[in-house]
Amino acid sequence: SLSYSFKSDKYTHVNLTNHSYWNFNKRKNIKIFNHDLKINANQYLDVNNYLIPTGKINTVNNSINDFRKYLNI
Repeated sequence: SLSYSFKSDKYTHVNLTNHSYWNFNKRKNIKIFNHDLKINANQYLDVNNYLIPTGKINTVNNSINDFRKYLNI
């Protein structure tokens, strides 16, 4: 369970997230590198060099962001 809160005295961007890595192997001495990833998304939000969203929505077609089929990453 995660709980987030945020308060600011000025308008600002905020991205409250968690970057945990989970090992779903039954034997925990096995590394996570054999997991498959699938993301059901046809588009992703473009970001600038500072990882701030630009508002441009890109398609995942023919891009490194296409995880619509299971990939071993």
